[in-house]
Amino acid sequence: MDIEIELLSPFYRNLYDEMGEKVMLDIYNSYRGLTVNIPQKLYDPNKVREYIAFNYKEGSLSKKDMKKLVNQFGYSERHIYRMVKNNDKA
Repeated sequence: MDIEIELLSPFYRNLYDEMGEKVMLDIYNSYRGLTVNIPQKLYDPNKVREYIAFNYKEGSLSKKDMKKLVNQFGYSERHIYRMVKNNDKA
């Protein structure tokens, strides 16, 4: 399929520019016409909770550990603390 790049809709043009022709066409062929909601968080919160429960106990998180988790998973310190605290009670 020959692509007329200058005629692409803004969405597909952005995909083309950022990810290349193959990815753009894969997305077009797989999802065209659908409404797709893309989660704000990259990681599944239940799996993150399990990961934290396996690796950390309440009171064992240092400031360095907390900062690492915040940066790694994109959750706030408060949310991560709640995950640890709730897992200790389970």
